[in-house]
Amino acid sequence: VGALHWGAAMHRSDLNTAAALTWGVVPSLVAWLALLMNPSTALLLLSALLVTCFAVDRLVYPRMGLSGWVPMRLQLTAVATISCMAAAMSTVAR
Repeated sequence: VGALHWGAAMHRSDLNTAAALTWGVVPSLVAWLALLMNPSTALLLLSALLVTCFAVDRLVYPRMGLSGWVPMRLQLTAVATISCMAAAMSTVAR
């Protein structure tokens, strides 16, 4: 999810490059952290991460000229978040 921020930072000089490059790796680092957790906790962490990434992208995409992607991004985030949460619930129910 963060690669777009790297691309925008390299392409546009009017963006805060340090913030974009930093945010570009945060989701990957958090996802790696999830690998160290039990499955239900990891899936809940990934759900929260997906929502957080969408919230950040909803603020940043307009500055990148990518406002048109926000509705599709919302749908993809909703499906992925619901899937992670459902999987987390199924692992707890066992």
